[in-house]
Amino acid sequence: MPAKLSEKFKDEVEYLCSRDPHMTGVGIHRQMEKRHTGKAPLSLRMVQEIRKEFLATTSNGAVRASKPWNPWVRTGVSSIDMAFLIHMDAVSHTVYRRNLTIDEAEWCRRLSGLLEGLCPFLQLEFCQEYSTRKRMSDIKGVPLYSGDLDGVLAYRPWITDNQEAYRDAVFNMLIPGPIFRTADFFDSTDVWDEVLVGIFTASIFETVRGMLDEPATAIWLRGNEELIGWAKEERYERTH
Repeated sequence: MPAKLSEKFKDEVEYLCSRDPHMTGVGIHRQMEKRHTGKAPLSLRMVQEIRKEFLATTSNGAVRASKPWNPWVRTGVSSIDMAFLIHMDAVSHTVYRRNLTIDEAEWCRRLSGLLEGLCPFLQLEFCQEYSTRKRMSDIKGVPLYSGDLDGVLAYRPWITDNQEAYRDAVFNMLIPGPIFRTADFFDSTDVWDEVLVGIFTASIFETVRGMLDEPATAIWLRGNEELIGWAKEERYERTH
């Protein structure tokens, strides 16, 4: 692998691989194209090499794989937390066709009281994002970075009345902005949509676009019509 390989792009490949270990090199390369306005900064071959090395690191015992969560194995969980966990497990089955992992379930338990007001799909996305970043930090042996996520949960900008305060806090550097923010971040009035793009980039909206025409999954998107509208508009622009 070239010595001049950008650590930023290497981290990006490893992040995408950690978020979905079953994603192929081609899939990761496509995600990077979406993140970088149609042109991936690394070749497909380079992406595949980084992915191969990353998976070898995670499979050699240095970092354990997180097993599927079973609601009736672990004890000591309150009934309120258990209800939220079962709900999130159902969303994961509906959207990703799999159980929560044990690590994801632990983050769901920790964050359950901070996600009120979000649609179930986005509740799950935040829990998975924390879980993915923690896994990446364990693999790399560095502290977990969650400042941008913590700021969102503190200010709750999905509530319209909170959006101005959140934007001011980011601009005045009271809290970190989303890690994928661009130079024109917050130029539009769609603060919450921009926050989502800044945290999750293309991946979350690719999932939403794939779900829009599936009646079985539509229930999980109710309560966030703005997100659905954004996804429909984006899909229309890309296909016409």
